[in-house]
Amino acid sequence: MLISFISKLKIALREPWLVVRFVNRRLYKKHQEIALEDVCAYLDIERIEAIRRASIKDTPEESALWGAINRTTKKHYRDYYSKNIHYIERQDWYNRFPDLGFLKMVPAYGKVMDYGCGTAHVVLQAAKKRKDLDIHLADIPEAMTKDYAIYRFKKHGIRATWWDIPENEQLVGVKENFDFIRCHDVFEHTFHPDVVMNTFVAMLKHGGVLSFDFIEDDGDYSKEKTKESMMLREKVFQTVRENFQIIKKSGGFNQNIWLARKL
Repeated sequence: MLISFISKLKIALREPWLVVRFVNRRLYKKHQEIALEDVCAYLDIERIEAIRRASIKDTPEESALWGAINRTTKKHYRDYYSKNIHYIERQDWYNRFPDLGFLKMVPAYGKVMDYGCGTAHVVLQAAKKRKDLDIHLADIPEAMTKDYAIYRFKKHGIRATWWDIPENEQLVGVKENFDFIRCHDVFEHTFHPDVVMNTFVAMLKHGGVLSFDFIEDDGDYSKEKTKESMMLREKVFQTVRENFQIIKKSGGFNQNIWLARKL
């Protein structure tokens, strides 16, 4: 056994890329298992079926649901999110490699909000690593993902406060009270993105950090992306420039991702 260990150690020192590949494979498998654990239990399905469902983007059922009516109003959008189970089936898988680097920016016992949280997979993984965090989840009350998100936090024994996002999309809470707000894959679905951003300005502490993205306007409004959000997109960025110090800005897949600290 000692000879075997020494042989492996020699190979590792001679070929370090093999060690990296081995570790990456183990981490990849671990992230997959974590991403499938809750959805399998919640939907009572096997792992292979969960992967099959999670791998499908825009299923025929989704397209039929969206196309059943001409969805242009808040009511239409909320009706869609209340009936689309596929968000539960694939969001955890989509976020199976969560970037938790933001935890370095959150102080001990910091207050964190995930606005438009969906299944809240990223923040749940953050809360597992940082038991001290005060977690707040916000989404529309009609969303099918609401019950699932609440279920999984209870399942893992992590306390989280839920906020219903009203139709005017403005949360009314204690001002300058949050250390970190996350808002990903949300702005393009809103009808009042300027109100949402002003809400973040009001709720973040001075020095608090906002992580958000906002897809660019490509002129395609065939599904979920609202015209209202695109019309007010530049106004949102102007509010960011006036109230935040930009820590990081990156782009990709027709999307701008921002990390900003409140002045």
